[in-house]
Amino acid sequence: MFAGVLITYFSVTVFKKSYLLFIGIVTALSGCLSIFIARDITTMGFGQLWPCYIFFASIALFLSCIYKFKKLRPHYIVPSVVMVVLGVVFLLFSLDIIKMSFASFMVVTGPFIMFFGGVAVVVLYFYQSTHRELIVPEEDADNED
Repeated sequence: MFAGVLITYFSVTVFKKSYLLFIGIVTALSGCLSIFIARDITTMGFGQLWPCYIFFASIALFLSCIYKFKKLRPHYIVPSVVMVVLGVVFLLFSLDIIKMSFASFMVVTGPFIMFFGGVAVVVLYFYQSTHRELIVPEEDADNED
């Protein structure tokens, strides 16, 4: 946890690199949760709380996007939202809120998820092709970090 706080501090003040900010935030939040689990502050163990690490990565990705671009960018926000959704789904199964096994759930819902995901990609492609302002120019791409 302390290492994550140091990495976060130096990434903002000295190095000014968004990937170091991401690593620092994930390390700090993961350290806090690990301390809670190790010290028995929470009654749940790592086997139940592991999806929280997905949330931590999502939070860090969102914050590093804001730090780097000073605004929200779709190529950072979409993966962040997907990780939150996956974290919620995994947490529901991990905490036994949903009694069905995850494998059974995926067998039933997997084809629908893939179908609607494919439809969403095609719709977004055609929407983006008609709205050129959504395309990120090459000089604005995130290759400087």
